[in-house]
This record gives sequence, C-alpha cells and structure tokens, in this order.
Amino acid sequence: MKFIYLPGNGKVNEGELHAFVRMLEDHNQTVYGHQYLHWADESLSFDEQNELDVLHEEFNDDEYVILGKSIGTYVAVKVAELLKEKVRFIILMGIPTGIGEDKTLQYSKVLSEIDCPIYVIQNDKDPYGALDEMRKVMDGVDYNEIIMEADNHIYMYAEEVENILLNAGILENV
Repeated sequence: MKFIYLPGNGKVNEGELHAFVRMLEDHNQTVYGHQYLHWADESLSFDEQNELDVLHEEFNDDEYVILGKSIGTYVAVKVAELLKEKVRFIILMGIPTGIGEDKTLQYSKVLSEIDCPIYVIQNDKDPYGALDEMRKVMDGVDYNEIIMEADNHIYMYAEEVENILLNAGILENV
C-alpha cells in the first residue's frame, strides 16, 4: 500500500507535509509527499492539470491511502477519481469551501462513488471552510466527521490521523 499526502497550496504548508510523511515513514510505509510545482518556481501558480500530471508519474498497481489538506483535498478528490478501485482510505483535512462551485461539486460527485472509508477533519471555526458549508460540499457522501476546536486553517493533526489509521487497521504499531 502506498500513501499520498497532498498539502495545502502555499509553501507555508511544508511543515505539515513533513510531519505527516515522517509519521507514516515511522510506520515503515511508502509515502509520496507532494510538493507543488510553484513551491520550487515562484513564477508559477497552482495549476490542477500540471499537478495531476506530476502525480500520475507516482501511480502504479499499488493500493492507495490518500490524505489531503486544504486545496490538497480537492487534488485528493481528483486523484481518487483517477485511481478509483485502488483507493483504500481517504482523509481530508480543512476542506476549503470557497474554491468555486465547479470544484466543490466534484467532492460529492466523485467521493460518493468511491468504496472506501472517508474521514473529514475540519476545524470548527476554519476561516476557509465553515462547518455548514463543508457539510454541503460533502452532501451525499458516506464519511466520518471529526471536528477540532480551532479558529484557523492549521491542520497539524499527524497524531490524530495516526490514531485513525491505527484504529482502522491501515497502520500497525511498530
């Protein structure tokens, strides 16, 4: 099984990326922590298709656990759409609800067709994703909701994600 971690858009999310990759590697897992193209080249901006092209190079016959934060949750949905039956588990953190209806409609459309456990971790006062709006985005999707008390868009929840994956039998204690 391979893990894919898709961070938030800004390079400020690099710390979260490394924390999640480290936690998964501590469990002897194969992890691909995606670094967006514009992190290395500031003349670029986020481009969904370019990022999916880079990610496509990581895909093979493995089964996948997909984790995403912020815009990475949208990229996770697009990756899940590509990998479909190879996806075994999805965790989305900080779903941004102001990214445009064309994108938010993809969450329920794609995820309602994926047959695996889906978890959403959302801060109760996330400035980029109000709870009621996040729930509208996820309407029609069978998912587990974990609400964290926080008034920010910071999702340093590696320990909580580790516990979810341990309890689900995806990870084992080492």
